[in-house]
Amino acid sequence: MLRPYVIIRESRWSAMSPRLSREARKSLELVRCPKCGREFSLIYARAMACWGCPRAAMSCTLVRCPYCDAEFPLESLRTVRGRGEAQSVARYLSRVVRDYE
Repeated sequence: MLRPYVIIRESRWSAMSPRLSREARKSLELVRCPKCGREFSLIYARAMACWGCPRAAMSCTLVRCPYCDAEFPLESLRTVRGRGEAQSVARYLSRVVRDYE
């Protein structure tokens, strides 16, 4: 039987599947908006705040807060190390968006 994944404070996971890629793990982590201070996951932001934006399915390296609509670069997140990793996470998020449109 599959156990649900549960987010715990500070982006720690309970029952994390070792089969998830690094990009998938980063897309599920909680990030904090630098403008309003609310927390959300990258995948939630891409699915909700970027809905309808043509760049959402084209490896956009920006994150849009689903609460206040502020945009900031993936590279500014403490969990993303550098431009290469930001582009890798952006490609993963774009694949997910394209698959579910």
